[in-house]
Amino acid sequence: MSNIYQNMSGQVRYNYSIKAVIGKHTLRSTLGTKLKTKAIRIQHRVNELEIEARLNPQNINDYVARFWILMGKEENNRAAEEKVNPKVLDLYIECYNGKLRDDEITQRTHSMYIDFHKNLERLFELQGYPNLRLLSFNQKVLDDLMQYFADQEYSPTTKNMRLRLLKCFFNWAVGRKYLAEMPFKISKVKEPFKKPSFLYPEDFQTILDHTTPLMRAYLYVYRATGLRRAEMFNWEEVERSNGTWLIVKGKGNKERVVAIPTDMLDNWKIVKANPVKAHSVTRAFKRACDAAGIKARLHDLRHTFAFTQVASGIDPFTLQMKMGHSDFKTTQVYLRTDRDMLMDLIDDQEKLLDDNRGIA
Repeated sequence: MSNIYQNMSGQVRYNYSIKAVIGKHTLRSTLGTKLKTKAIRIQHRVNELEIEARLNPQNINDYVARFWILMGKEENNRAAEEKVNPKVLDLYIECYNGKLRDDEITQRTHSMYIDFHKNLERLFELQGYPNLRLLSFNQKVLDDLMQYFADQEYSPTTKNMRLRLLKCFFNWAVGRKYLAEMPFKISKVKEPFKKPSFLYPEDFQTILDHTTPLMRAYLYVYRATGLRRAEMFNWEEVERSNGTWLIVKGKGNKERVVAIPTDMLDNWKIVKANPVKAHSVTRAFKRACDAAGIKARLHDLRHTFAFTQVASGIDPFTLQMKMGHSDFKTTQVYLRTDRDMLMDLIDDQEKLLDDNRGIA
């Protein structure tokens, strides 16, 4: 409940002030009266505001505004609104800066945050609400956003990446007490099933023939371990009696353990002794693919590792562990594979192992 205080004014007169707690906000104000009975009446009205605010936490900013109006200080309400109901674009930047400060986000994630801020900025301008505030971001605004994505002809994957950022932003706002709960449900867009691409041994060998010995060592290790690109450059080596292991920091800054196959140790020593930038490997792989006339991405080597494991009869949960998937649904993508394709991989397995034993 609010409290009123007497403040000495001159020698014998008193002014009254009040302190109230509405939501997470502690508000203080002078009452502009020297009459105790009037101060008590104002206190009773403030007490009612505090009770209503506890019963309706989603409308805290309204009760803060009513407090300042009751005090006759509406200019304070404008300042309070900036705190309890900030502009979406300003708050989004605060959220992004916090992520940048507290988390080790990748360059790709950094770019996604920036691109999505531009999306919101453009949408708000087009719809005529450039200064949209958080508590006004409702289902209609979400519908406008989805229509904007459609107008831009974004793929389902791109839409879902941006929706994940929006959900992350609102969860952050809830965690910081700007919101009591998520204002609406954010559902994923259905994505058509896309079979992960991979490389057959002969295509992989052709690519190797068009790159340098150092890059060959990197590519051999990628295919033999299933490492993500970034994981190759963020590891700690551990020697055990049963072989060489890497503790890598992967997606979402989660650590996982990866084994270096014994027939890959020589290539791994070359990689370890010759560190390069991640983008150097990506560019070298693309140049080799272009020269070989093969359409592929560096990440396809990770897919190749997964399909090879499936073809060898690995159980799904071991595959999930080896791939570092937090969600088993991601692993299931590799299990939904044509039988003929798996048989081809099985037929080529011996050749694949022979290639792995070769030193770059």
